[in-house]
Amino acid sequence: MPGHFIPAAAAELVVEVTSVTNAVHERTQQPAGYACAGVPFHLLVDRWAPRVPAVTLYGESEGDMYRTLAP
Repeated sequence: MPGHFIPAAAAELVVEVTSVTNAVHERTQQPAGYACAGVPFHLLVDRWAPRVPAVTLYGESEGDMYRTLAP
């Protein structure tokens, strides 16, 4: 609904599914924003990964970077 939102810092997990037109941005820029906002975990479902589709769990952020917890 318009005007309703949940602050990113209140989220425990963000799940991102890449789109064909925006995969690079979703892979590189958006995780940095989630990390900076304090979201503890980020699950990336990358249907358009370079070799084969991939699912990666990130966590333990420092600044705007996550550590890969499970490829």
